[in-house]
Amino acid sequence: LLSFAEKAVQEGFAPLKVDGQLEHFHDRYRDKKKLAHLLHDEKKGNAVVEEFKRCLGSQLANLPERDRVFAVLFVIYRFRNNMFHGNKGVESWLMYREQISLCTGAMQEFVAHAQQVKPAFTN
Repeated sequence: LLSFAEKAVQEGFAPLKVDGQLEHFHDRYRDKKKLAHLLHDEKKGNAVVEEFKRCLGSQLANLPERDRVFAVLFVIYRFRNNMFHGNKGVESWLMYREQISLCTGAMQEFVAHAQQVKPAFTN
């Protein structure tokens, strides 16, 4: 995730495109209980998790572009894992409708960027 975030920024991805998601997630996961739920199966010492926690501990305005992109990517990755590999049923997804919607919007921005950088298909 860190290298993907770095590469996306180097390719010209504008973190401003996911600022709404970043603000929501940064605020939401500063709550230790919500963060624990997001990270429920992560072991201590995971470098990527520690990097995410470092981003949460920083003021949002002070996060460099790479960290802004990384933080959003991290939440998307965790939501995907929790939804498809957790013990929750589809009905529980309704509790997380807002977060899923924000993740989906951010993924669309990343896909649009990738399509600009290296078109996968053309009309």
